[in-house]
Amino acid sequence: MNLPKLTGSSQPVAYQVDSRLGIITLQDGTGTNRLDREMLEHMYAAVSAAMEDPEVKVILMRSGEGAFCLGMNLEVLQESLENQGSELGDSGETKSRETAVSQYALLLEAIAFGPKPVIGLVEGPVKAGGVGITAACDIVVAQDGAASFELSEVLFGLIPANVLPFLLNQRITPQRARYLVLTAQCLSAQEAENFGLVDQALSRENLEKGLKTLLKTMMRAEPHALARAKFFIGEHVKGNFSTFQHFQNAAQRELLELMNNPQVKQGLDAFSDGQTPDWFHRFKPTVQLSGCSELRKETIV
Repeated sequence: MNLPKLTGSSQPVAYQVDSRLGIITLQDGTGTNRLDREMLEHMYAAVSAAMEDPEVKVILMRSGEGAFCLGMNLEVLQESLENQGSELGDSGETKSRETAVSQYALLLEAIAFGPKPVIGLVEGPVKAGGVGITAACDIVVAQDGAASFELSEVLFGLIPANVLPFLLNQRITPQRARYLVLTAQCLSAQEAENFGLVDQALSRENLEKGLKTLLKTMMRAEPHALARAKFFIGEHVKGNFSTFQHFQNAAQRELLELMNNPQVKQGLDAFSDGQTPDWFHRFKPTVQLSGCSELRKETIV
């Protein structure tokens, strides 16, 4: 897929690097960050850039003002359905929808199975396809009293089909999925934490501190270990371990292989000498990470 380079201040997704943190900000200018082909292309490009950036150790995905993401752009879908049967032709509209659905699936795969940890910072409403994005994140931190989560597709005749593979495999039980999908129930941050959609629900006063505390610890991790942890867990999520014995055998091989990594000896030697390994990074960001009500001026790349 040929993806646009993120250039220009009017782009709906911003990407910058600060203290080894790749920060992706959804900022479509409407406060909704709805998903259409353009938004999905830019999000995928930003995630890919962060995953490939040698300066980035951890990725943070957040929003600008308003919602984190309210899911599919329904106006675009409505227009597409209205154009069916016109001179534009059914095949063109169908192809366009197929492309958008495929782009969304690729984005979730990139977030969930890419080599670097992705933290989703939610400070506003999340609906439908937006829930899929947060479900694909490795860690979700949400602001209590501001964040909410809702799978509302059944209200307009759809189901969150593309969301469910990540929601069920990554986050919640089938019964809880039934409840959320069939009732379109809107969960608060605390309720979402109880369900497993959120890992940490923090008050506005504790959000910045809690997020930085989390990142300070992660920035001390050895990069290869982070990547292997994501890969190994991902193999389980994908169902690539057919039996428990297969899983156990793979775990033993993985551990023995990692023990042969020179970085492990380097780390152990450093700790024994009262030093810190080369990969330890002191996380000191120059920008505020939370606070979606504030205008953010990002570096677009």
